[in-house]
Amino acid sequence: MSDLRFNLTPAVLDNGNDYEKAAFGLLEITAGNRLLTGGFRSDAEGRNYARGPYIAGYHLAEWLAWNWWRLRWEPRPQRKELPLEWRLAHQLSAIGNGYVWPNITIASDGFRCLVTSEQSREPNSRPFDYIGAPPTAVPATEFEQAVDQFIRLTLQSLGNAGLSDTDLHKHWDDLNEERSDPEFARFRRFEALLGFDPDEVDDAHIENRLSDATHIGENALDEMAIGAGSNIMSAQQIREVTQAMAFDIRPDDAFQLAQPVTMHWGTPPAWRIGAATASALREQAGFGDQALDDRMLGDLAGISPAVFSSDKRTETLSWVFYPEHNRGRVAIRALQPTGRRFDIARLVGDRLFNQSGFTAGEPLSPATRSYSYRQKAQRAFAAELLSPWESVQAMLGNDYSGENQEQVAGHFTVSDWTIRTQIANYTGTGREYLE
Repeated sequence: MSDLRFNLTPAVLDNGNDYEKAAFGLLEITAGNRLLTGGFRSDAEGRNYARGPYIAGYHLAEWLAWNWWRLRWEPRPQRKELPLEWRLAHQLSAIGNGYVWPNITIASDGFRCLVTSEQSREPNSRPFDYIGAPPTAVPATEFEQAVDQFIRLTLQSLGNAGLSDTDLHKHWDDLNEERSDPEFARFRRFEALLGFDPDEVDDAHIENRLSDATHIGENALDEMAIGAGSNIMSAQQIREVTQAMAFDIRPDDAFQLAQPVTMHWGTPPAWRIGAATASALREQAGFGDQALDDRMLGDLAGISPAVFSSDKRTETLSWVFYPEHNRGRVAIRALQPTGRRFDIARLVGDRLFNQSGFTAGEPLSPATRSYSYRQKAQRAFAAELLSPWESVQAMLGNDYSGENQEQVAGHFTVSDWTIRTQIANYTGTGREYLE
């Protein structure tokens, strides 16, 4: 679904400062045919349905401009309880200033922005009771256009009121300057991926980590940065841990697709590309619906099956590192055999994504816990490779109980979570975090 819009129908504000009065009105946020701001307004005339609240558009425009880099690039954290610092930059309810803002959360996976509108937490909330709407994914470029249009219209309203030197003007000028300079834009994007507001951390920290791209690859560096803050591993740490904790990998013996997968990376939901790539592997290898044992999975990856039973592990993420051409080492974060199998399968998928031209060939191939497009595609690949949906569906039948899911997971030597992921991907249940 597409066509994201922030629309403000002008209205009169009796009390407020000049910039609030200049850009005040009825807010409607829509994505395609979905209204994300609908609810019930309570006032002197009673409780009636409305397409949105009356708010000062200035505050929304200022919030969008200040948080633009994080909204555009930063994924949702894996945790269910979202950190306050993340919520302040991604949830409209954090705008405040005396208005009841929609419970809308915006998170990016780098290519698509997921816009989630939730109902008000208190029934019959006053003065506005939001009813929420299904999660909607929009192309990130369309999100950019919608935000830019809203900010420009707000600035136009301010100009019509004779206001030309507000904080919004400054934020907008700064943002345009940053976006027009490739080096500055790279800095801001990386800063946002780490989870920092503009200028929240010393420039030296950002510059030091950006320099690591020479050794591990720019895209790999971005994947590692997501949510890492000041704890992001350096290229030197990657080398040291690889030397101490990793296992040899034989790239020449690893599985190669006969034909690349022909899909457009970044356009469909990430899980569809991951699942399609895994299906292509299974079909070419002639696996049918059989479960893969450790030897079969090790052969696909070009590693020894002993990796799956080892207790050698890293602390934060899994990766394959190629310090030299055709000589690689694989490091695994998971400790349990099912988790190690899943991580290895993810790294197999990441290599095949590169073979299909989806990702750039770089020295480091990371499997992290983030919700970036690449990581979501990896997880979907691993889930489909290890537990193909047609077989899972046939085994589940009409019984989706936890006990039955556990039995299916045992058959394929995967975790219960992997089966739940397959159900979410193919049935849509809980897919809002997987899109």
